[in-house]
Amino acid sequence: MTWQGVGAVIAGGLAQHFTPGTAITAVAAISVAITVFSRPFVVRARAVRVETVDT
Repeated sequence: MTWQGVGAVIAGGLAQHFTPGTAITAVAAISVAITVFSRPFVVRARAVRVETVDT
């Protein structure tokens, strides 16, 4: 939940210097990039947790 607040602060800072549409687009692109980048780590963590529970 902390990162949601950090994201809102970054979006607000961008919106002060650029148009709101540009700020929203930039934050959305960064969000998608972080989601795609972190996906392998989430899958790996979930697989490790399932293996630990099953054995």
